[in-house]
Amino acid sequence: MADAKLVARANEVIDRLFALNEAMESAEAFCAYLKELNALPTIQRMEASEDTIRGNVDSLMKLVAAFHGAGIELIPEGATSPRGGRGVRLRSR
Repeated sequence: MADAKLVARANEVIDRLFALNEAMESAEAFCAYLKELNALPTIQRMEASEDTIRGNVDSLMKLVAAFHGAGIELIPEGATSPRGGRGVRLRSR
């Protein structure tokens, strides 16, 4: 009979592998969606903006939807975040 600790550790590893697979599928879907939107030029224009992001609301909403669909959460300024500030993180399941 297998050691209970070993079985628990194996189950933990299996859970992490499933999570990794799920994250990779989400990342692939996200990249495919951005490619479909032809989003790279839009993102580059937005990144080049000095203060206010240039772009139209429809483009911004599509990008936010792509992030959300890929399981990526946008962290606004002032929101609870371990490191503070704004950014992105993977949504918890």
